[in-house]
Amino acid sequence: MKLLIVSGSPLKKIGQDYYAVDSWIRIPLYLADRCEVTLWSPVETDPEEEGLHHSSWRVELGSLKIEHHDSYNSFLKHYQLWPRRAISWRKHADQLVKAHDAVIIRHPSPMISIVSRSTFRQGKPLIILVMSDLSRTDRILGNHGLRRMFYTALAKLLVLQEIRSAMHADVVGAYSSVLAYRHRGSRGLVKLMQDPVLHQDEFVFRNDTCQSQEVRILRVSWVQPLKGLEYLLEAVAILLAKGIEVRLEIVGKERSQGYQAKIEDLAEELGIADNVIFTGWVPFDQMQEVYMRSDIQVISSLAEGTPRCIAEGAARGLPLVSTMIGGCADVLTHEVDALLVAPADAVALAGAIERVIRDGTLRRNMIRQGY
Repeated sequence: MKLLIVSGSPLKKIGQDYYAVDSWIRIPLYLADRCEVTLWSPVETDPEEEGLHHSSWRVELGSLKIEHHDSYNSFLKHYQLWPRRAISWRKHADQLVKAHDAVIIRHPSPMISIVSRSTFRQGKPLIILVMSDLSRTDRILGNHGLRRMFYTALAKLLVLQEIRSAMHADVVGAYSSVLAYRHRGSRGLVKLMQDPVLHQDEFVFRNDTCQSQEVRILRVSWVQPLKGLEYLLEAVAILLAKGIEVRLEIVGKERSQGYQAKIEDLAEELGIADNVIFTGWVPFDQMQEVYMRSDIQVISSLAEGTPRCIAEGAARGLPLVSTMIGGCADVLTHEVDALLVAPADAVALAGAIERVIRDGTLRRNMIRQGY
């Protein structure tokens, strides 16, 4: 079987090597061990081979084939290229779809319309993985007035494009019940899903955490407004004010320009700067160490699909506190494998973290259930 996977997550090619920031590439790699897989993805090429790219990890491709698409890292950049590249993209899509037996597209992707139409015309099976909600973006939540109205209207158009494209799909994999409900009218199967691929050596069994005087809290995410980092910082301030020694480590790359500086300023204002570490991006193959040095994982998001860090943290014995949003509310059970709180509520977040720290029986049970 020949499988085409379309992803908007950019790769960088340095010399003969490919580098990725997004660990989702493990899905194509996993499938490539089982069938013939081509990944069509934006690729930035550096022919001079300057060595390791500081914000990426080198991908061992194995039998996975990479098909280069024009380099873009956002919907805006893609649509800037559209006037002069759209015809070429359509031809390229038709050629690739024709050469493969089935197609998977990872969405949100600005290529969804071109790819879905090509598969429909050629009668090829199509799977669309809807991983996040275009109606809940930083552009909308981070703006007000006319700008917010503009981005809201644009998001509605993109959602309509998504729905129309999904009508052609044989399977729609939705990463939250909200997204599944959106596509209830699709002619194909609509399935609630998540996509972690964990190898056996990534499971590290721990009976307990929070055994040191200082408790280490971990947040793994892009540094952007949707991740609710302000509320997590406020929760840390509440815990410290109660005399509970905690240290927060934020592991992730800034995705919204200026947001990390805003968060760092907030940490200073709250008087907790010495208790917050901005580690930045960590290569996927080094994340084991990050999880193992932590005691509690927190997901503070305001909107979310089903983040991979849920399974990745659970595989290393990390108890979890999460907001009740998106796929998190679908796959997690309160007081079983996580403590769930309302989004944008620093007091509730602090209370849940404190409960995990103080209630050893609950904590150990959540660790067991997570495995």
